[in-house]
Amino acid sequence: MSTKTTVAVWDGFYSPNPPFATKFDIAQLAPDGKIYIATGNSTLHLHVINQPDSAGLACDLVQHGVPLPAYNFNSLPNHPNYFLGALAGSPCDTLTSLATEVIINPKLNVFPNPNNGYFTLGFNAQKEVGILEIFDAMGRMVYEDKVAQWSQYKKWM
Repeated sequence: MSTKTTVAVWDGFYSPNPPFATKFDIAQLAPDGKIYIATGNSTLHLHVINQPDSAGLACDLVQHGVPLPAYNFNSLPNHPNYFLGALAGSPCDTLTSLATEVIINPKLNVFPNPNNGYFTLGFNAQKEVGILEIFDAMGRMVYEDKVAQWSQYKKWM
């Protein structure tokens, strides 16, 4: 039995034109909980995995789904985890306990407000993977989704 599932095969897209193929190269988990994939070429797009914790095709890999304002060559931005806090006893740390306090004190923002049913939830980064549950005024669950570790945003569409 195979333990691998192919979630995408290059679709032949060029950005902006041949020979700049949008194939798959380096990948990185970003603070929004998505995985962004560079193309290894000078292209104007990145690929994105919207639900990396979902198995198989449910991970929602979108080829060339992130248009870029300029050419990108084989690189992704560095997304350090700003919420780890200070490492006790480390001579390199210049952090205070502020990051720890942010994680402990829950905060939730909804924007834009008012909205037309499309909105973003902003919240404090959590140290572990979680579940976001939204209930209507009658107490019925209307939305449930995984929240990636250290992510801070979830879009409702």
